[in-house]
Amino acid sequence: KITLDKYDELSKKVKELENKEVDQEEKEIFKYKFQAREILMQLEKLASVEHEKNNEKNRKMLAEINFKLGMNFVDCEELSDGEGYYKKALELLLKPLDENESDEKIESITKDPIYQKTLNKATSLYSTDDYHLFIQCLNQVGILWSNRGEAELGLAFFLKAENCQYEVQQHENISVEEKQQLEHTKTLTMLFLAQLYGHTKELDKSAYYSFMVLKRQLESNSSDEGQELNCGEWFRNAIQLSAFFSSHDDFAMCEHCILAAKDVLYNRGYQPTDEEKAIMAVTEARFALAKLSFSRELIIGWRDQKDQEEKTTLYSERRKFPEYDIEIQPDIHLGKLKVGHEEQITFKFPNVRLAEKHFVITTSAVAKQYFMLLKKAFEQALTYFVLDGHVTEHVKIKLELAKGYHYLGFFDLSIKRRIAMERRREKLLAVYLDELTSEAYRDLLKVIAFELGETFATIHEEVVVASHPESSIHLPSESRMAPLPDREHNEILLKSIEYYKKFDSYFYVHVEDGKENQLSVEKENAPAFARAHFNLASNYYRIRTNDPDMLISFIKLALAEYHVVLQFEKDNPFIRNELEVELSLAKEMAELLPRRIAMGSGK
Repeated sequence: KITLDKYDELSKKVKELENKEVDQEEKEIFKYKFQAREILMQLEKLASVEHEKNNEKNRKMLAEINFKLGMNFVDCEELSDGEGYYKKALELLLKPLDENESDEKIESITKDPIYQKTLNKATSLYSTDDYHLFIQCLNQVGILWSNRGEAELGLAFFLKAENCQYEVQQHENISVEEKQQLEHTKTLTMLFLAQLYGHTKELDKSAYYSFMVLKRQLESNSSDEGQELNCGEWFRNAIQLSAFFSSHDDFAMCEHCILAAKDVLYNRGYQPTDEEKAIMAVTEARFALAKLSFSRELIIGWRDQKDQEEKTTLYSERRKFPEYDIEIQPDIHLGKLKVGHEEQITFKFPNVRLAEKHFVITTSAVAKQYFMLLKKAFEQALTYFVLDGHVTEHVKIKLELAKGYHYLGFFDLSIKRRIAMERRREKLLAVYLDELTSEAYRDLLKVIAFELGETFATIHEEVVVASHPESSIHLPSESRMAPLPDREHNEILLKSIEYYKKFDSYFYVHVEDGKENQLSVEKENAPAFARAHFNLASNYYRIRTNDPDMLISFIKLALAEYHVVLQFEKDNPFIRNELEVELSLAKEMAELLPRRIAMGSGK
């Protein structure tokens, strides 16, 4: 028999039923949840009768029952009914709102009087013991509205929950049990805020709350549900957060997250899977790759500025590096975000070292250290991410390893070693153009072909600069070389042309038998497509030959490619900002080359 006297016992029974798994053969997937609902519905009727007698104890019990019913209905995908029970719970927890306490900001995002009272700046509960249940309701209603695409309203509930957690900390008469419950709920609220800010693309705030969730979990050695820490899940979340910091040039925090992830993976009695070990290795490699990439880009910008100030050419300053330490400044600082109520936050995981500063790589020796780190880590990861079974991840790692050779070459003074590194890129990647089918891996093949086109364009640039009399005179001796014979010079250009044309071919898709394949360029690939054709034009124009007719034929090919670029720009004007220099030069060449052709043809 169900009675209120057995409420605690029945609550345990309800929890057991809610968590009980249904057999796979069972047609009714919510069988046990419906059984739990039946108990709750009977308890709700009994508690409602007692509440009408103005029984304070039964008020909170009734609110709790309604909250559990709300959870039950939502779990059974009956969202509107579940929301109704949440609202009943909120009404039972909140005192009536005075007329002069209305909040215009809240009224602008919801017309529901219960929600207006709930979200009001002033929280007026019947008892401080109600805070935990009230915050649970706020979190669940926030999830409902977030999942409905109402981010603003969902955020209002989560922020209200966060404010309530701050408010309740100011009360001295909170029991130890209540405080423990509130701590677990606080972690959940932060998790929901991290997820919602991620969906609304406020990534800095999402990172802030993600970090706070991970830190609280480590400190309590528990998950957001209060259970023992799930090391595998925590590791993956820390890895994701490290990628965020890396993308914002915060290498100290990126490294800190990686060290924390490694600690959780290997030093807490957890047995990591081979996949987790491989993911850890890839993450360490990508950290080193990002540091090399950032340093390279910064030095290129430094050289450009120095050239302008000293009125020298880029070629003459090409192999100069800053002779002083440049500290890397992140473009985001979590500690400066005006979110939450935490005071004196230390963005550091417990018992994990935090690097205070990171500096730009300016020497080949340091660059080599980072390269060797990424090479070793990527090769370790490839023992798990083999081509047979992990094609996409395997090829992506090879692409990143090839980038590592490219970045390392930037810091090397030897022209021979730089060219050797570029040819290593071809050796790593070219094999996949034959091994992968375009039907299954077209997007990957596009990236590979473009990278190979860039590889030989880089080799050509290195050769031209190192052998040009005016440019090479200022270069160190190891960066100079004799001019290449025309045949060898052209072979480099023709290899670049071959790969760019291969890249272009992947954008033509079969539509119908008997008809030509149709060009289809995705928006995200549009800049690369235009750049590939611009580079094709440049390569054709740079071909050397003593045969006038052959020279004219190559100039005509160059002109045709410049026209492709300009027509593509006309059809896709959004590429202009990213390719301003290339488009300007393409227009100039499209006007110049017809005159060159006419002169060469004797017209």
